[in-house]
Amino acid sequence: VAYNTYSTTTETADNETTDENLGASGANYVKLAESFSATEGGVLDKVTMKLSKNTDATGTVTVGIYAHSGTFGTSSVPTGAALATYTFDASTLTTSLTDTTFTFAGANRITLTAGTNYVLVMEYAGAILTHWKYNASGGSGTGNFARYVSSWTADSAADADFTVSVIAPRFEMLSQVAN
Repeated sequence: VAYNTYSTTTETADNETTDENLGASGANYVKLAESFSATEGGVLDKVTMKLSKNTDATGTVTVGIYAHSGTFGTSSVPTGAALATYTFDASTLTTSLTDTTFTFAGANRITLTAGTNYVLVMEYAGAILTHWKYNASGGSGTGNFARYVSSWTADSAADADFTVSVIAPRFEMLSQVAN
């Protein structure tokens, strides 16, 4: 008998309310990232991130899963092209940090392998200012945070708040037939 179960990989910022800016002005970053190790393999279903926006946020934000480069939890950064993406309009976010869920579809429902390291990336296109909740002095996760302006800079002390959910197939033998 085959059936599906739901599994998640979660990293939390331990109730911190600090957020990192993603935007086009000042010291804001054009990409933010957090590395994670898939706790269980399965088909990527959704990603939940604690996000907010400035009242005048415009443009698009893309959330993506990338292959991992560097030492996990210390110098993790994304590498190569995105393995899966979800793009949304920044104006749909609220002005308070809120769990925001993105459900992946079609070719973006990739298979994540248990024990493999990946990097979750958020990037903008347009004149926006959005925020991703993180803990500057570490959270409960084992990965690390990273920021991008013209190149990636890893921050081993910081952890972002997110959940990656997969649909994992299960097979179970209900009975054995004696010969």
